[in-house]
Amino acid sequence: MTLKSTTTITEEALVDFNRSHARTHKLGLFVVYAIVTFISVATSVYYAIFCATYDVDVNYAIFVWTAVVVLFCGFYLFYWTVLVKKLAKKSKLLGARVEYEFDEEKLTEDTFSDTVSEHVELKYGFLVKVTESERYIYLYINAFSAHVVDKQGFTLGTPDALKQMLREKLDPKKVKFK
Repeated sequence: MTLKSTTTITEEALVDFNRSHARTHKLGLFVVYAIVTFISVATSVYYAIFCATYDVDVNYAIFVWTAVVVLFCGFYLFYWTVLVKKLAKKSKLLGARVEYEFDEEKLTEDTFSDTVSEHVELKYGFLVKVTESERYIYLYINAFSAHVVDKQGFTLGTPDALKQMLREKLDPKKVKFK
């Protein structure tokens, strides 16, 4: 069975990929940052109350540490909410048309844009992970890069047929569909 899909790499597609990637890869890091920030702020508040209550000289280093932690974690949140959009606007793939063909042995990708023209053939065994968002299927070729397949772009077959094919071809640990 052969499936075909065309994806236009839009700003929305790149932002969606980066946010989806962040949710699946960076959630643990985000939780750690949130806990560290909470503990730092709570410690500073407790220290301030302690110093005020017992008339102890204040060591301002703890407040500087808290400010650094809050700024660092704030930058992380800022990056994933604001800068991701700016990075998407600068991508050399923005506006590219990507034609995918999925057959029993491999996937074929032809990419066309003003700056890129390439042909890639990839055996399914080289995919390290497959995930999806509401609109896209992501075929990861390493921890940070993926082929983005628009679910609405199928000209032959359906997204469900592709997902079923990938379930059959790949180790179940690599396939993470909703």
